Amino acid sequence: DFYSPYSKEQLKNGYPKALSGSTVSEERELVARDGHIIHTLLKASAMAGANDQVIGTQASFIDITERKKAEQELHTSNERFTQMADNSLEVFWMFDNQQGKLIYLNPAFEKTWGISIEETLKDNRLYIEAIHPEDRHILFAGLEAQGIGQQTDMEYRIIHPDGSIRWIHDRSFPIFDQTGALLRTT
Repeated sequence: DFYSPYSKEQLKNGYPKALSGSTVSEERELVARDGHIIHTLLKASAMAGANDQVIGTQASFIDITERKKAEQELHTSNERFTQMADNSLEVFWMFDNQQGKLIYLNPAFEKTWGISIEETLKDNRLYIEAIHPEDRHILFAGLEAQGIGQQTDMEYRIIHPDGSIRWIHDRSFPIFDQTGALLRTT
């Protein structure tokens, strides 16, 4: 038996679909002789005989084991990053230089700045307005440097909604694509 128990259950739905004339394209797990799982993409359709009567199905399997492994590794990596960012006391942020807007803020932002993440991602001016007016020139110089792909290291004050003054140490790093174009700043 070369289908895994999971795929045997899927087969109960997929086979009748193919026999009814639908083309089936679904992932299946096959069991190799040594017992390891081979992830495949099944493509199946009805085979017609005389008078267009369905006489069976024809199917092909494409090995997608490496793709599934890469997807799992990506999921694990994303999960680790999320755990780190969500539990850090440091603010993590990401700016999309192509779109010209913030695209990520971790929960520490809301605790430190006292501003809603959701609202700030909708309106990037909110975090700029929180910067002490005497220190905005520091941020603007940093944003200009970031816009041309330079790292920045700056300190400035913010005015928290409760009226307190907080010092921010803000470092940024550019992210380039394989052609050298600036994609994001973080």
